Amino acid sequence: MSAPHPNEDRSLRRLAAARPRIELANKTQVVLDLLLDSIERFPEWVATLAFYKALYVADVLLLGLFDDRANDHPSRRRLLARKIGGSIFRNYADLDRSSQVARYLSVPSGSGMKVYTSFADYLEPQKIRGELIARRLRDFEVEACAMFPLMARHLRFACADSAR
Repeated sequence: MSAPHPNEDRSLRRLAAARPRIELANKTQVVLDLLLDSIERFPEWVATLAFYKALYVADVLLLGLFDDRANDHPSRRRLLARKIGGSIFRNYADLDRSSQVARYLSVPSGSGMKVYTSFADYLEPQKIRGELIARRLRDFEVEACAMFPLMARHLRFACADSAR
């Protein structure tokens, strides 16, 4: 039996270090699945949970690929933008923005803040399942797992039928 390739061994060590974040992502998905049945009552929480699921997946990706850790939102966004970019960063940024509106009813816009009177003014509850979950979160997860395939074996994905 041959010894594991050094890159494979390093990836396995990084996966082990990232396991607590994978567990948090999976727990978040369980709660998200429960709330999807009450999306009309809790659209803000669905948006917030979708973002935090992506945050945990982003942490696993950054740790798995680059052995980088982010301790706050701005540094995580910078790392994702600089080291990964593309559609994976855009999906993350869209989930982040939706979560900010859900939590604060405002989001930075240009040189100021765009203020909303309700989350529904930003995104109608009936569009959350298709736009945030099936499109943004699911695409983010699929791309992240394509970049760090070991994660795919352990990650509970956003519901495939979430576009209902």
